[in-house]
Amino acid sequence: MRIFLLTVMCCLGFTLIAHSQQSDTQEKVSAIADRLIQKFKTSGPKEVFNALQTDRTAFREGKLELNDYIFKLGNGSIEPFFYHGDFYGSEKLLLELLSVSEADTTVPPAVLAELNRSMSVILVEKGDIRKALVFINKAEQQYKQASVEIPHMFYISTGNVYVNLDLTAKAREYFEESLRALQRAENPEGYRFLISYYSIANSLVIDNKNDEALEYLNKILVMGIPMMGEDNADLAQTYELMSVAYIKKRAFDKAKHYLEKTKKIYLNAFGEIHNRTAHIFGFFGEFYAAQEEYEKAHSFYLRRAAIEKELYGEKSGAIASTYQIIGDKLRKQKKYELAGTYYKNAIEAITIADFDGNIYTSDIGMYFLNSSDLAASYLESFRNSNTLKDLKLAQFQYKKVDSIIDNFRQNIHNSNDKISYSRKYHRIYFGAMESFLIEYEKTKNPLTLEKALEFSEKSRATMLRQALQESEVNKFLNLPQEVIAMEKELAIDRAYYQSGLANAKASKSKDSVEITEIQNRLFRVNRKQDSLRNTLKQQYPNYHVLKYKNKVIDLKEIQKNLKPKTTLLEYHYLKGISYVFIISKDNSFVYKLNVPNLEDDIEAFQSSILNKEIGLFKEKSHKLYQELIAPIANRLNGEELIIIPDGPLWNINFDLLLRRADVSNNPKDFSYLLRDFVIGYANSATALFATKSQERITNNGECLAFSFSGQEVTEGENMLRLSVLRNSNVDLPGTRKEISQIAKVLDGDYFYGALASEENFKMHALNYPILHLALHGEVNSEKPNDSRLFFTNTKRNIEDNYLYAHELFALNLPAELAVLSACNTGSGKIASGEGIMSLGNAFQYAGTKSLLLSKWELADGAAPELMEQFYRNLKKGVSKAKALQQAKLSYLEGASINRVNPFYWGSFYLLGDNTSIAFNTSKKPWFFILGGLILLLVCWFGYNKFKKKPN
Repeated sequence: MRIFLLTVMCCLGFTLIAHSQQSDTQEKVSAIADRLIQKFKTSGPKEVFNALQTDRTAFREGKLELNDYIFKLGNGSIEPFFYHGDFYGSEKLLLELLSVSEADTTVPPAVLAELNRSMSVILVEKGDIRKALVFINKAEQQYKQASVEIPHMFYISTGNVYVNLDLTAKAREYFEESLRALQRAENPEGYRFLISYYSIANSLVIDNKNDEALEYLNKILVMGIPMMGEDNADLAQTYELMSVAYIKKRAFDKAKHYLEKTKKIYLNAFGEIHNRTAHIFGFFGEFYAAQEEYEKAHSFYLRRAAIEKELYGEKSGAIASTYQIIGDKLRKQKKYELAGTYYKNAIEAITIADFDGNIYTSDIGMYFLNSSDLAASYLESFRNSNTLKDLKLAQFQYKKVDSIIDNFRQNIHNSNDKISYSRKYHRIYFGAMESFLIEYEKTKNPLTLEKALEFSEKSRATMLRQALQESEVNKFLNLPQEVIAMEKELAIDRAYYQSGLANAKASKSKDSVEITEIQNRLFRVNRKQDSLRNTLKQQYPNYHVLKYKNKVIDLKEIQKNLKPKTTLLEYHYLKGISYVFIISKDNSFVYKLNVPNLEDDIEAFQSSILNKEIGLFKEKSHKLYQELIAPIANRLNGEELIIIPDGPLWNINFDLLLRRADVSNNPKDFSYLLRDFVIGYANSATALFATKSQERITNNGECLAFSFSGQEVTEGENMLRLSVLRNSNVDLPGTRKEISQIAKVLDGDYFYGALASEENFKMHALNYPILHLALHGEVNSEKPNDSRLFFTNTKRNIEDNYLYAHELFALNLPAELAVLSACNTGSGKIASGEGIMSLGNAFQYAGTKSLLLSKWELADGAAPELMEQFYRNLKKGVSKAKALQQAKLSYLEGASINRVNPFYWGSFYLLGDNTSIAFNTSKKPWFFILGGLILLLVCWFGYNKFKKKPN
């Protein structure tokens, strides 16, 4: 759904000094002005006609400079569209004015910038988003060239371009900057704040954050009604957007009230043939469709389409948007063939020829939506008809969408937008995968299975794969060092300001001046990053292509990487349907699982562990085994499983599933899957087996360990070698006891107290193969990038001692293993296709090969024992997952009856690379000295014996 922001474009208030007296330019500008005035002579508001007349008179009498007049006409050229819905009239006038102005070298860049910005506004409404982006980028360069403060309306216009690309998080950055631009301006008009509030609310409604949106919309009414009057046509846009928010909240009485109010105002102000009136009819369609009154809804959609055809013709983004909405509602009614026709009509409406006859797609976002929906409608049609033609059409269309995704993802840089699109990709790739699996079931053609697996892999961990890919590309493409340094510096700056903003917002005092200043700086850093990306794209095209290349591992490569007695299980889940790929060294299969109540069962399974309800645990754990493992048990080869979960399956520790309906209530006796299999987890097979040029770690020891002190510390505590701690008899609490157990096994360094700071971690973490962080963690489910680890708070420190997830993205941590034994380090919000957006996930972005994470809060008493056993096993040379399996079994065997519940020991899981760690096993110096002496003695005796031999 698209909601276009219509605003009266007015003079921005900066003084424009020009001295052009070229009669040619004046004559052309006068002619354009005359045509514009003519449009309002017989119809339209008198105040517009009078203002245009006054400006023309002032210009002819020499009281208004040419450049000031061009500037005013640039804003005035939008009026025919605004008041009459005359898009083509506005576009033609603006293009002429731009052509005349650009030909006159005395016209200042700021005036040209305003004309280009206005042009982008018109093109957004037309739906030609590609051209709109060109014009708004041109405007930005001209504002910078003019060395003037970039005006508030530029940020609004730019944000609207990104809204129409469905990049709402990036759009919101611009809308929020428009507010800050107003705060920087001297005496800004109050209505400008309303435009910013509306824009932010619009983006929030699109993201389904309706309560937040309504706060902004109510703020507009409080300010706007006294200023403009309750029945003002501009203010009616607020009522319109409120109706949409209430439809989404299913508060239909309120929605109907605001729809009727808006319709009455629009019909009185504009009549029926106007784009605003068309929009409100479309939202009446949404209103009825949400209540499944499809016939009423369809009549309103057709009414909207008829108005838009009269305004824009058949070729426009507006009409494409209406066709797409109609197609969606027809699909809900299971009228798949007719829905497909509307999707094709929508694609045709945005397929346009330029002046040279070149065919292009004017709105790539709309093209993506309709193309993917068309593919889905073909697949749904096949399920109804079982006609092979529909299946082949679906496969063909999904391949086209795949290429669109490859192209489109190059423009997505905001992490929230990436997550949003990952969700869309996941749904699309699930359909693509399913279309080939259906064919595989019929034909058993191995090529179709391989194609299905390819789409499954493409739906997974796209953000992680891109981060790993970017790291590799930077190493091998020989980019100039200054470019790499600039990228790194901007990433660090961005992380710094994001941390500062999170801290400022979390502070009890909430200093609004400080928050605004940090937001200003963060916005500028983001724009510098955008500028650098554009430069790299133009000057280093190979870098850009390789960085965004969406190549995934194939079946043969997976099998090549698998060990002989290992099985990889790649699950794919969407709304009650689940498939699992079963891949071993020599075989590959796929199985469709019956999981009707999976999400409820997993939630009950989690609850049973946290609440220590043994009966419920036995029931749900065995049921999940029956649904997820038992149907494929005879396909599992060997003793090791690599599990790639999807969706809610990330919330299961599979080693806790019970193979039998156990009679005993003693957890020691349960038939855990743990007893039969070594289990590790991965985000995707591509990420797991990606070739990495592992950086050489400057080895200061085997392990770097940190423990947290909850109190502010200034002095008195220091760093210890783990070997020193190993020989200590001091009774240590909590996390320090955990570290002391590790010290019995590993060498390295331990930071605690005052030195367990974020600054020291960043300084030293690069130098150790194992990082062990016994720290407190805080998961932010709403904003995963603001999840954080707590280091010791010290007065003498340049860092804030919160290590945020977004900071890890800018770090380089090429460790073999990071153990995050803090609370819930492996839990968090599940993003479709991306897995758990946890603190652990962020360490992967920083280059850490594998992670030991926890799903729930750990019991202090169990963690030290588990960790000691884990590291002892690891030191013996076994794989990381096997070391964890044996540690859990050892704990279970020796624990007292009141500490054997899975709650105490089942939280940990291993994510990522599962190979063993090559520890430094070199002998002690005395061994070499003794060996050398023995060798010398042997040589001496040999030499003397040789001398005594007769010639």
